[in-house]
Amino acid sequence: MEFNLFSFLLMLFPLVMAICFHEAAHAWSAHKLGDNTAFAQGRVTLNPLSHIDPVGTIAVPVLLWFLTGGSFLFGWARPVPVNLRNFKNIKRDDTIVSAAGPLSNLLMALIWGLIFVIAFKVSMNDSGESISTSSALSQMAFFGIYINVILAVFNLIPLPPLDGSHILRNWLSYEAEQVYRKIEPYGIYILMALVFFNILPIGMISAGITNVIISFFSLLF
Repeated sequence: MEFNLFSFLLMLFPLVMAICFHEAAHAWSAHKLGDNTAFAQGRVTLNPLSHIDPVGTIAVPVLLWFLTGGSFLFGWARPVPVNLRNFKNIKRDDTIVSAAGPLSNLLMALIWGLIFVIAFKVSMNDSGESISTSSALSQMAFFGIYINVILAVFNLIPLPPLDGSHILRNWLSYEAEQVYRKIEPYGIYILMALVFFNILPIGMISAGITNVIISFFSLLF
């Protein structure tokens, strides 16, 4: 896969913002539900320095990019600390906090969708030729939609340490939860294998949702 610096730079801003919104949403919702652990550590912010993990967000993805040509990427941000004992209703509140991350990405995808449609229409002048500035913005917005949708879909996979695992575990029966907890130590390895062998249709699902978002806003303008 050929490295395109321009496309990479256009993708970088929405990627960083997607990560920041995701993690800040976890911290903010936990704060609202009574747990100030992340709030006290300054995690209710869009400052990338508060959320980026030097290894998981930078070193590992960059290394994998050069090793695999971009065909296999994996990474993580700094986890948001949550103290379940501070919640009034642990299962309900943990579910809300866990879902806040993916939901924030879906909201961001909608915002980028609106920007994409407006920028795309502005980028085309009367003769049908593309105007460079607006065209670049529409490309960035498209990346913004797709990246946020992928993050939302990926994080809803019910495997540890993803958000979906918390949501599922909170509503399992006691017996099922005990079985599920035995799988937890191996969750990250199962997840990496599923991603590496492209078993999960994340790209197909994300592309479908991206098209729906673009089509929806295209009907409005």
